[in-house]
Amino acid sequence: MSEAAFDNLFPNMLARKLLDWKQLKVEVDEICCWASAQRRNQGRSVVLRAQIGQRRDFKGTLRSSIDKVEAIIGLRSGGLPEAHRKKIFTDCIDLAVSMRDILYAFFSANPNTPDDKLHQMFVLGVQSWGWMYDVYAMDCKGTNVCQLGRLNWTKMPNAIETIACLEEICTVMTDIKATLRIICDKANDAALSNA
Repeated sequence: MSEAAFDNLFPNMLARKLLDWKQLKVEVDEICCWASAQRRNQGRSVVLRAQIGQRRDFKGTLRSSIDKVEAIIGLRSGGLPEAHRKKIFTDCIDLAVSMRDILYAFFSANPNTPDDKLHQMFVLGVQSWGWMYDVYAMDCKGTNVCQLGRLNWTKMPNAIETIACLEEICTVMTDIKATLRIICDKANDAALSNA
């Protein structure tokens, strides 16, 4: 495997191994965000429904949620050498669009849920570039008003001398696991209220 290929697969490998596979179905490689595809095809003719969703490098679907929510999605911005700042910024915007579409799909699937329960729902997104790893969250506090915020950031190890950085990544992944349980509870609570 080339160094560039390993560099692109390393963050996805960490997410796949450190997150709970019993709680989350993790898919890696070039993946379409289904919520984004639904949003793009909404209101279009059946013949013209050929648009696909935003591209993701990995996504995690909650196994025990009623709606099978894509609770966490990830994007790798560039490989070796490190991507330009403009590419990192545009990828962050793409990540935010996918997160918004996931929230929109969840809201559309639960139209009878009270607004206070719907607006408690949020999703996670991770973006990595070079040796950086950012964790974002997005929620919707009102009609067409979404909030995106960076929850955490860490550096990944780039040599054997910096392998101790893995401890910080393990801590971040532990926080993500706990947050995914909260997201699953909120999603199930909203779906039960809808029923």
